[in-house]
Amino acid sequence: SCLVDSKTDTLIETGENGLLYTMKLNTNYDKENGKISISPEINTYRYKSVKNVRIGTENSPAAYRNFVYFVDNEGIMQCVDINTLSPVWIRDVTDDTDSTIVIEEKSDNEVYLYTGSEVDIEKVNKLSYIRKINALTGELIWENSYKCIYNSETNGGVLSSPVLGKHEIDNLVIFNIAKTDNDNVGKLIAFDKNTGKEVWVYELAYYPWSSPVAVYTKEGKAYIIQCDSGGYMHLIEGKTGKTLDKLPLGGNVEASPAVYENMIVIGTRGQKIWGVKIK
Repeated sequence: SCLVDSKTDTLIETGENGLLYTMKLNTNYDKENGKISISPEINTYRYKSVKNVRIGTENSPAAYRNFVYFVDNEGIMQCVDINTLSPVWIRDVTDDTDSTIVIEEKSDNEVYLYTGSEVDIEKVNKLSYIRKINALTGELIWENSYKCIYNSETNGGVLSSPVLGKHEIDNLVIFNIAKTDNDNVGKLIAFDKNTGKEVWVYELAYYPWSSPVAVYTKEGKAYIIQCDSGGYMHLIEGKTGKTLDKLPLGGNVEASPAVYENMIVIGTRGQKIWGVKIK
């Protein structure tokens, strides 16, 4: 997915061809007549890698101020200054990364990235890494690794983006991991943001590719929605990882749920779109 900055009328996108694109859109929006046109001016950032394996990018770019972050299929994480299209820092995160980076801003000097890798290049060790990284310097804050199944058709490891907790779970970041103990199962793990220690682990009978989503009550109580490859939607207590409900949707779920108030909308490979209410 691309990013659009409305203030500068700029689009930012990463490609599996190994390019980072910035596009000045030159948007002309006629609100009264319901018409819009663009005339993009395209700039690209191309780089070479010492790994020289495959430099395409499958995760969406993440941005903080003038910095754009992404990880390529070789496991090279980059911070690029979008104004100059030049690298600020580069870090090797071990393996192919489809998961889009999540950014946490605590203050002007405390900005962090959360990222997880799949098991693709790591055919021997078969380790999926979950990391917290300083967004301004590239310094590693903490990391955890999990042995996962390597499968050339459907890789194990982290394939989706994490939940950055708020309200009663503002101390947690929650990742899911596919194909952990065997080719079918997975885990949903809540980590302490500061230490990286596991707070709770939710075992899934079917591995997840769908990103977890957090839902909060007006009082700040947190619930996690997690869908899996077996076609189930799970309702989980955010603070404890306790199962509250599980609903069969009749098809593998790869997409992320969209939530509005108490309504969850999700599509499946069973060719259905479901609307599910939380009561």
